[in-house]
Amino acid sequence: MVCGLLTLHSDQGRNFESALVKEVCQLFGVAKTRTTAYHPQSDGLVERMNRTLLDLLAKASIDHPDDWDAHLDRVLLAYRSSVHHTTGATPSRVIFGREMRLPVDLVYGLPENAPEESVGEYTRRLRQDLEQLYETVRGKAGREQRRQKFWKDRKAHGPVYEPGDQVWMQ
Repeated sequence: MVCGLLTLHSDQGRNFESALVKEVCQLFGVAKTRTTAYHPQSDGLVERMNRTLLDLLAKASIDHPDDWDAHLDRVLLAYRSSVHHTTGATPSRVIFGREMRLPVDLVYGLPENAPEESVGEYTRRLRQDLEQLYETVRGKAGREQRRQKFWKDRKAHGPVYEPGDQVWMQ
């Protein structure tokens, strides 16, 4: 476990409703919530990530679609190390406060100019960097949500009723 979860939100799949998951959640003080059955729309972010992952896997395994699992590690590496439009950062940086070390770093090495700092200094700097990053991500995500809402609402028109119009009621 990378960090302590406060809430685990999942669908109602058997693997998430097992006694083991319930016991682990209880042990670590994690609140378990679930979506309504057969309603994937309530997991919009997860469903969007799954769609992106499926698209990437389809492209990576275009010659041998049955071997998609052989490409999964590389596809996830690409996803986690790519800057996302909505956040302006990589998922790795948002979670860990730094960019991932990639295979190319083994070839070319890492920058040598990293300052020497104590554990306390590193922790303080990491906390400040993450707070600043989270503030930036929240701002960008909010702007992106407003932009998407504007474009969606632009085409969302309900029927216009005039006084005296006949309507069907159930």
